[in-house]
Amino acid sequence: MQSNEPQERTQAIRPVYTNNGVPPSPPPPPSVSSEIVHIDIHSDPSGKDIVLWEDILVAFKDAANIRNGTRIIPFLKDASFKTLEPLRIVAMPETVLDVYVESHLTRTETTTFQLQQDPPPTYEVATATSVSPTQNTAHDSVDTVTPIVSTSSTTSTSQSPLLPPEVQSVLVDIIAQAYRGDTAAQIRLGTAYKKGGYGLTQDYKLAMKWFLLAVKTKDENNAIAQSNIASLYEHGQGVVQDMSEALNWYVKAAEQGRVLAQLKAGECTINIDGKADYAKALPWFLKAAEQGNSEAQYKAAMLYNNGQGVSRDMSKAMYWYDQAAKRGHTMATDNLAFLKSRGYAVPATK
Repeated sequence: MQSNEPQERTQAIRPVYTNNGVPPSPPPPPSVSSEIVHIDIHSDPSGKDIVLWEDILVAFKDAANIRNGTRIIPFLKDASFKTLEPLRIVAMPETVLDVYVESHLTRTETTTFQLQQDPPPTYEVATATSVSPTQNTAHDSVDTVTPIVSTSSTTSTSQSPLLPPEVQSVLVDIIAQAYRGDTAAQIRLGTAYKKGGYGLTQDYKLAMKWFLLAVKTKDENNAIAQSNIASLYEHGQGVVQDMSEALNWYVKAAEQGRVLAQLKAGECTINIDGKADYAKALPWFLKAAEQGNSEAQYKAAMLYNNGQGVSRDMSKAMYWYDQAAKRGHTMATDNLAFLKSRGYAVPATK
């Protein structure tokens, strides 16, 4: 049961820091501060609850935009679509909104922000000795297999003459197996070109070539190749960026149970062509969430929290926020604490 609301209504907002406004490609998740600030909610002449942009700038002078999950909250407009003055956004008192800040915040308060840097993305690759993937023991339970060891790349299109003989021997063996049609070797070679591993010059087009060859064979590594193809389309690496094609390949891999592909299928469904289909995204998030992926658990919780693509269900939102928080998801932990302060409880079961 929800507790009584305080007399002074506020909007909870937390800062999310980008890399000085220059998103890398592919962009990693931004660093997130655990501090939540509360900004006064006002009522405009029509009775709508709003938050003034100038109040947000008082706390976050380099603020770029406000987001609710993946959705950017627009400034309110009049009937002729002219932005209202002073600038304002609609208030969402039951939700923690994110303010994206273009540079690290400088504030007059003595608060010290502790930033948590997310780890770099992990690519799925196949082992040269076996087509069976090795289960990842990380808390997100993402299926991955033994990664290729990347060495310094050179300007040559061939392997580096400075590579140790044993590394050259392994690369030659992988290439030979790949040309013989070994799926695991084709994926390893594709990954080497994708990442610049084994001294090979990074070449996304050659990476795509080997991944496409790998998917022609139906075996346990097929979904790994599909996920890599999807990633190349998603980020426009070696091909023209095509989110529809990326989603198509992520779905192929997701249907085979790949956790990361299930998460990405949900994300692409939301981000494709500017048309957010939350109802189609939620089942993919739930599939990955059931397998222990904390980001999918957080995203499923957000959809239940906001009633996007599904009827609003705070019990399910609290359950999935709690599951993600237990796996160390910072933003889920923030939302969970905020909602608990509003009287919401974590259910015993989902």
